[in-house]
Amino acid sequence: MAKLQSYLEESKEAYELAEEDIANIATDVIERVTQVFQILAAPVKEPFWDFSCSKWNGTHRFHTSISPSKSLDDYIKNGVCFGAFGSASILDYQIGKTMKFAKAQGNLSFGNVEGNTDLHIQLYDEDKKINPEVNLEVGGNASIGEAKGLLRIGTENFNVEGEVSGKAGVAYGEAKITANKEEITMKADVGIAALQGEAEGGFNFFGAKITVTGTGELGALGAGVEFSSKKGELEFGGKASFLAGIGLKVKVEY
Repeated sequence: MAKLQSYLEESKEAYELAEEDIANIATDVIERVTQVFQILAAPVKEPFWDFSCSKWNGTHRFHTSISPSKSLDDYIKNGVCFGAFGSASILDYQIGKTMKFAKAQGNLSFGNVEGNTDLHIQLYDEDKKINPEVNLEVGGNASIGEAKGLLRIGTENFNVEGEVSGKAGVAYGEAKITANKEEITMKADVGIAALQGEAEGGFNFFGAKITVTGTGELGALGAGVEFSSKKGELEFGGKASFLAGIGLKVKVEY
């Protein structure tokens, strides 16, 4: 009888402990399910993607040093500059998201037109010493449609990024000359293309950055060459296309 009584008491305690554990588990499950329903039912305060759309989006700007109040001596000492830039698109859609260690962005536009002209000539530098410099840049392009995508992953000191873009119904032309003691840049590019695409990839490691850009065209006719050397940067590349062509450009920043 004593052994039977001891067994029954131990069984009762074990049953009560098991019942208590089951009750705690059930309470925890109910709380978690309630939290999930509260999150799903709560109104969205901030959308995951930032989206915007604009119509007839256009920008333009001008700058010049030409003025009736200036004399010929002023132009000789300070140089002459003139520039104009303009761009427009019928429709422009943008979507993007910025996070702690990543950034994603996309853009889709239709009816794009862009043109620019920039001229700068001077004989003296800021210290009034003879330092001839010539900068000339003329360019323009038009396309029926254009799409771009950007993805960047990493921190400020170390990151990897990639960019892809494509155009349809493209006509373009560009010429650039820069010559001074610190920089020599020459570029010429002209052509037309039914389809044009570009992909860019690079990496940044504590201030040193190398970027490689590749271009491809279909239904195209054009040619281009580019070289630039200046302090902390070297860039070179070229392309030739007839119906289909591939171009490559390498940029080193240090």
